[in-house]
Amino acid sequence: MYKALYLEENLGDKSIQKVSFDYFVKLVQQDPEYKDLPEDKLSSLYTGFWIIVTGLAALTSANIMKPTDKEINVLLTETIKNLTNNDDKLNQTFSGFKFH
Repeated sequence: MYKALYLEENLGDKSIQKVSFDYFVKLVQQDPEYKDLPEDKLSSLYTGFWIIVTGLAALTSANIMKPTDKEINVLLTETIKNLTNNDDKLNQTFSGFKFH
């Protein structure tokens, strides 16, 4: 799935990334804690998640690392906390990336 979505797509409009972002925003905004996140925080959160998840997928599929469910949970939870509560340089950089 990772390869099909992010490595083999030949669509000029990057529609899969847009669908992915839109779906992500829809899911995030269903949570009362995150429903009012501004656009820059949503973009930052999406980008941070994308980088973490695709990195984990690449490393796992190459048999370089095999994170446990607990480790994955910690990585994703801490990513959410950092990107929704902080306004550091990482957050600012992530919010500037546009994949959609």
